[in-house]
Amino acid sequence: PDILAAEARIAAANGDVGAARAAFFPQISLSASSFVDFTSAGFGVPGAALGANLISLIFDNGRRKGAFIRAEGEQAEAAESYRKTVLTSLGEAQNALASSLQSRKRLSLLENSRGLAERTASSARRQYLEGSIGLSTLFESERNLLTVEESLIRAKQENLLAAILLFRALGGAPV
Repeated sequence: PDILAAEARIAAANGDVGAARAAFFPQISLSASSFVDFTSAGFGVPGAALGANLISLIFDNGRRKGAFIRAEGEQAEAAESYRKTVLTSLGEAQNALASSLQSRKRLSLLENSRGLAERTASSARRQYLEGSIGLSTLFESERNLLTVEESLIRAKQENLLAAILLFRALGGAPV
């Protein structure tokens, strides 16, 4: 899960709440040109525009309050989404770490087994050359060695895949 995207959604929701809160206050911009334009238009009462702005703030049928409540709800939703994203990420990281540790243990056991199988196969070759065992017994020990080596190759592959999953779960670059 993308924690950074969830963080960005929270920041955007915080900005929306701030904008909704700011909408409760009148926006006043005073300048000489607006005063001259206002009085030259024949309205004659310089405070009329300000009063109209204040009245529109008071009598807006709860539109600003509704926008504020909606923005707070979206902020809470973004925070909950972030919490779920973080928990999912932690779970994925924990699973990937456990998988990586398990695959390393399996790899270690198979490396030990390969050493034993190599010694057994070497001993079988020596015994075959001395004539104390038959060819089928030699082949059986060689087959056991190949089976262990094949399992070791699969375990190395699983170990690498577990390392990649752990890297990704800890925030590494997506593959």
